[in-house]
Amino acid sequence: MSPTSTETSSRMLCGCQCKGHWFTVEARKDDPDFIYEDIERLNEVIDHFRILKAQRLRQFNKIHSSMRNLPNEILLSIFEQYCSLVGPRKRPVLTLGAVSAHWRDLVENSSQLWTRFDLVLSDEMLPGAASLLEMYREYNGSSFESIQLDFRMFSAGRQCKERRNPIQRLVQSIKTLETFPRIKLHQPPVDLLRILNNDLNVPEVHLSNPPHLVTGEKTIPRFSFPWLTLTTLKLCQIQVDVCTNLLLGCPNLVDFSSNDPLLATDECIRPTSDHARAISFPKLRHLSWYHAWRLWDDNLLSFYRFPALEYLDWHGDGYDHSLNLFHSFIISLPQSCRTIQISAGKENNITMKLQILQSIKNHPIDKLICSHFDILSLHIILERLKDSTFIPSLNFFKWEQGVGCDTYESDRIFKLTRLFKDVMRCRHEMGVVGFRMEIDGLRTRVPYNKHEVHKIMEESGFDIDIAEDGRWIMSIMSL
Repeated sequence: MSPTSTETSSRMLCGCQCKGHWFTVEARKDDPDFIYEDIERLNEVIDHFRILKAQRLRQFNKIHSSMRNLPNEILLSIFEQYCSLVGPRKRPVLTLGAVSAHWRDLVENSSQLWTRFDLVLSDEMLPGAASLLEMYREYNGSSFESIQLDFRMFSAGRQCKERRNPIQRLVQSIKTLETFPRIKLHQPPVDLLRILNNDLNVPEVHLSNPPHLVTGEKTIPRFSFPWLTLTTLKLCQIQVDVCTNLLLGCPNLVDFSSNDPLLATDECIRPTSDHARAISFPKLRHLSWYHAWRLWDDNLLSFYRFPALEYLDWHGDGYDHSLNLFHSFIISLPQSCRTIQISAGKENNITMKLQILQSIKNHPIDKLICSHFDILSLHIILERLKDSTFIPSLNFFKWEQGVGCDTYESDRIFKLTRLFKDVMRCRHEMGVVGFRMEIDGLRTRVPYNKHEVHKIMEESGFDIDIAEDGRWIMSIMSL
């Protein structure tokens, strides 16, 4: 019966997971018996839910019955795979433990399932964070593989003093931990950073987002140096002067990474006399520095030296003003630095990229990685690699196309393939053992004939593997 102009109608969506459908509840003011029709229709929906529930219960019982007879060793292996796939942030151990008493006992007595603690802390989650961490500690024997705390969900308008007590309880819980080699903090409270520095022997810290944004403090938190226990420090979106202060204040660092740093704070716009001085980092082996601001980049290139460096990862956008300093810095690198990764954005013109290559051509490196280089740069680098005087020790070259770079014309892919072949042949003739190339992110507008590409390379005695993601891997064919 279709509704008249005086009738009202409401629609309700069936909540089942199989296939959503609508049923209509009509209110007809001129029909006092309408409710009986709608009750019948509602009963049909309820019956549908009952049938669906019974089907799912039978499926679950069938699965649970088949898994109930599995040995605990196999069940535990399945649990470990599940936890690895889901990730610790969703706390899969709690989900597994809720299935049955047997599963709960198995989970609670398997300490390896509780070694990674990952929690997104909102204002609602913060009060129970300490208790949750203590529960993990109870089941893993106070031995954590890593701890990750994400404070970015905090409400900006809430008063900071309301968070003080829960944060202090969380800090006290962390202080009771016997060991955890790695902690990752996203926009953490200042108090948490201070306790890490003063009371914990954690060797690896990952820190992202300015910590002062959480607590409402107007100044960057100061750390009491030295931070002697720290050997690995990875920073992301931290003010560049704080990055430098942390580098200077951690004398035992082996691995330091500064990714996408922010501009310097108002109170420390330019390097001070404490920064602008010759200093050596005798233990640092891995350095990743992301271009942030000319004054700070030039300061590092001019004054800092790394006599034990093995891996240099330099990200630069538009740093033509620093090319001379960069050249001197490369010359100062020790013989132990055998891997150099250069990342150049679209702001770097081709002349600048050539000058960067010129700076490293005489350094005895084994591996060269060029990230965010365009197609034209790839052609130029390949031509250089055919020259026996260009990094003659090189046995691995990788090129990664930048995001947003132009795609390659598919009708020219075979010309590029022949250039790959020429490079492989020249390096082989130079006596470079096991030379290998990876081309990552080579995008074409239309598909190309992969069989023809394989034929060109293999006829010359070179292996090539083209992955589904567009990554080319080329090497000298095994005999």
